[in-house]
Amino acid sequence: MKIGEYKVKFNYTILRGFIDAFGLMMVFLIYQTTYAYYYQMAHPTMVLNNVYPDGLPAYMWICGGIVPFIALAAFVFSIVYMFIPHRSMTLVITADNAQKYYDNLMITNSLLRILVLMALWDYTYITQSNLMGAIESWFSLQTLLDVIVGVLVIYLMRNRLKEVTKPIEKVRLPDHKAYLKYAAKSLDEEKAEAKVRIVKDEDTIMRS
Repeated sequence: MKIGEYKVKFNYTILRGFIDAFGLMMVFLIYQTTYAYYYQMAHPTMVLNNVYPDGLPAYMWICGGIVPFIALAAFVFSIVYMFIPHRSMTLVITADNAQKYYDNLMITNSLLRILVLMALWDYTYITQSNLMGAIESWFSLQTLLDVIVGVLVIYLMRNRLKEVTKPIEKVRLPDHKAYLKYAAKSLDEEKAEAKVRIVKDEDTIMRS
């Protein structure tokens, strides 16, 4: 099996700029919600002082930052994901379709980042409110909708990736079961196969 490596440009569309701006707004909202929580922890109200006369317990300080920390980790991972090499085990990537494959992969990354941050913002509020004594339901309709939309995004973008590339040809064995490990034997030697590393080029362009 041949392993190719194709450099692609970091194409940044105006639409994707709006998507990423919305993602940054979600990061700001999570920060703002967390800041308000810890400000109230540092300056407890009379109600909190009556409930905890010996001071607020340590778990309130720790647990209040768990979901925001997960959100920060998810945000950093989505940024790092843009700059690492990518490959597919099921799709044939060539020099002609590598750029389109990378562009669609990055759009998917941006869309999923928004949905993940929206869900984590919701649970940041729920967690911190309950720690403060509120009675918020742990079931979140918004998070459920985020999961459903996320599944649809993955499904649709997966089909889009199949359109700009093509699946690896599979070999029919006597028992009619297809095994991916035998696919390489059926492909022509001139074809670039699935294990293709896509490396981000240093050039960055903006297009509409």
